[in-house]
Amino acid sequence: MLTVPSVAGDMGTCDAPNSDHSNGALFKENGEPAFCQIMSMHWGVNDRETVECGGGGCPDTPEECAGVPITYHGHEVVAEVRSFLAYPTHFFAECQAVNAYENTVPNPDWPYLDDEGRTGHFLTTTGNPPACPCNPGPDEGDFECVEDGCGPGQDCCLPSNDKERGAGFMIADQPDPFKMLRPDVAYAQFDGEFERTGGSEPAYNLSSYLGTTYKNDREVTFITAENGPGVADVWMTGYVDGVCDVQDTNDDVGGTTTADCGGKVSYLGGHDYNGKIGQRLFLNALFEAD
Repeated sequence: MLTVPSVAGDMGTCDAPNSDHSNGALFKENGEPAFCQIMSMHWGVNDRETVECGGGGCPDTPEECAGVPITYHGHEVVAEVRSFLAYPTHFFAECQAVNAYENTVPNPDWPYLDDEGRTGHFLTTTGNPPACPCNPGPDEGDFECVEDGCGPGQDCCLPSNDKERGAGFMIADQPDPFKMLRPDVAYAQFDGEFERTGGSEPAYNLSSYLGTTYKNDREVTFITAENGPGVADVWMTGYVDGVCDVQDTNDDVGGTTTADCGGKVSYLGGHDYNGKIGQRLFLNALFEAD
């Protein structure tokens, strides 16, 4: 079990932030991964958006915080996982943790002070929020016009639900019935019938209103709705940033190897699969990690 601050590592001080995204508990001192797999079961979006200075809230300006250590930074956790995925590793997230990682976009403003290394979007493209007024379709979710929401003087339509900001992924109801895709892929296989479960994020939609897709149009969805993928997707696995297809790699001389593709990312919608097929999918991902 790793604490969130241990994954984030040394973040420096308010006036001298540390931009090293490979110095947390996921890495050895030589910069190589300390593990082959990390699992994040229900890390919340509010936790991702939290930044603390000296163990508490950060003051209004960095000048007021000079010399004080940054002790918690949710976006840095995402950055450390992204660095971890530069190697042939595996990252598994479930339920709200999927939104927390996947929908992260860098915020350069205080107290975040993000660089591009703090980008989530391991599998999905970042959406392009349209200018106001907001006219989403009936199945696109709730949006609101946010003043300066896309930069100074750029009012735009953003999801009303904070968990969907930065999408990426919108939240969907878990489908019934389910559709199974690509049963030839080992970590997509299970025995029996997939069962519904609850949770704050039972499934995930891509958003045509925001123009989101899976990176490089990779086929990463294995369990989805009848009109999916991209609609109520439940079980997804792909290489980070869509560099390779999940079936591209082999160890033959001259072939594409896992070292060429980086880490794999697996997402499972729903929260509690005790005694259900979701446990099998979790174990598939765990034991498939290189």
